[in-house]
This record gives sequence, C-alpha cells and structure tokens, in this order.
Amino acid sequence: MKKNIFCLITLFVILIADVNAQNTTCKPQCVAYARSRVPSCPSGLFSYQNKLNIINENSPMAGTVAIINVSNNAYGHVAYVNNYINGEVTLEETNWLPNCASGTRKGSPASLKIVGYFRPLATTSNPSVGTYVACPLQQMEVAVMQLVTL
Repeated sequence: MKKNIFCLITLFVILIADVNAQNTTCKPQCVAYARSRVPSCPSGLFSYQNKLNIINENSPMAGTVAIINVSNNAYGHVAYVNNYINGEVTLEETNWLPNCASGTRKGSPASLKIVGYFRPLATTSNPSVGTYVACPLQQMEVAVMQLVTL
C-alpha cells in the first residue's frame, strides 16, 4: 500500500513538474518520454547539470536512459536506449534537434555525444540524488486513471 501511494505521489509530482517547468515549444519533452519508458527515471531534470547528476552507469545497455551533451544548450538531452549491439547504440527519443524531431537514431556513444547513462533500480554515488523506487508502468497507468476519476 505504501509503495502504491509513493508511486501515485511520484507520478503526480512528475506530471506537474513536466508541465510547469519545461519549455513547452516541443511536445512531448525528452525527459517525459524517457520517464515513460523508464518510470524510475528521476524527476527534476531541468538542466544539463541535473541530468549529469543522475548518471550511475558508464556502459551502454538496453533499458537505460542516455544522457546527451548538446552543444550550447543549458538543458542537455536524454533518450531511451533501445539496443546496444557491436558498439552501436539505438536511441528512442523525442524533442530532438532540429525541429523537435521524434524517432530513433543509431551510432556509437561518442558520435551520439552520450556522456553516461541512468540505469533503473541502481543507486547513484551522489547522495543528493538518492535511491529510486521503480513503479511498474501498469501501476502508474492505474494511478493516472484514479487521478482522472477523482
């Protein structure tokens, strides 16, 4: 029960934060999309530094969130790692330059400017970031439906 309440509160905070604090020119935002694929991806990733703070993995693997350096951009970028085979990363993302593009890209971590990864259910060495509890997507969908019907 406590975990369900925690997931519901987390989802509510995520929804409010994404709607209120991010640039709404492009929809959906990269963080919201990454979080839809990896529900334990933390909220509050409004700056590139915030994104750097969640890195807890240096090696690419499917199911992680890639943190990407975007030159001359204070926000940075995140994308879901769909696959990693023979040194090539396949990213799924949205709100990618130019023109708020959505879709997939492939390349080496260096060519994609990936600086690190957030691995679900792992803890970071940064005590200000903390430990994340995974909320299964089905639980979050139920929580959304409960919010809508309130």
